[in-house]
Amino acid sequence: MSKHNRAPKGLECYACNQSAVSWEHAPPKGFYPRRQEVYGAPKEKDYRRGLITVPSCDEHNTAKSGDDNFVQAAIIVFAAIYGNHFDQIEPHPFALKAIRRVQNGPRLRRVLIENAELVSTPYGEMIAVKPEVETIRRTLELTARALYYHEHDYRQRWPGACVVDSPHFVMPDLSEGPRSHAVDYMLTEFTGMHRAGHKEFELRGPHPDAFAYQFLERDGICLMRMTFYGGFHFVAYSERQPSPTSVPE
Repeated sequence: MSKHNRAPKGLECYACNQSAVSWEHAPPKGFYPRRQEVYGAPKEKDYRRGLITVPSCDEHNTAKSGDDNFVQAAIIVFAAIYGNHFDQIEPHPFALKAIRRVQNGPRLRRVLIENAELVSTPYGEMIAVKPEVETIRRTLELTARALYYHEHDYRQRWPGACVVDSPHFVMPDLSEGPRSHAVDYMLTEFTGMHRAGHKEFELRGPHPDAFAYQFLERDGICLMRMTFYGGFHFVAYSERQPSPTSVPE
């Protein structure tokens, strides 16, 4: 019998001290396409097989499903735009599904369409959207905490605060965020170490083309890079923000 068909016994939630009552996917399952939504080869690949799960209380699983669904659709749409998937002759069916969720969901429609503004930039006029950044941060913070718990075999939770940032987050005037330099440096280091073949920096996750993470822990500093669909990045790090000179090598 699959572990998902039975409640965890004797385990605590990945995000708090409460007893676990169910299994939470990390990241939430909606980030992975169903078989009929797979684009390109292999057509029959099952992206929802072998996903990472961790023990969870109800508050940190089903009670947050509304925010999970919102963040999933938002990131899928942003990643599709960022990767020019909508410019293809046959747009990705997974991305088209997300677009339908935007059209049918008032919360997503308000954030991505109704609140969009035309702004002037050094590169010309662009459409700027104002997503619920704190909701996205919170969902991905919990994902980072879940992956850390998984890495430690359910015996240790992420220590202290967990900060989530992204090069895709900008200030209201479209200038870079206050931590953009540190974020860019961390992403560059993770990429460079991975390409150099360092085992500690290998891509982890059952389906790296949909979601991959890299994780490093040194001297009380936790660093995690989370990448959706090959090109949409987030970093999570422990409370003491690492400077470029303190990033573990």
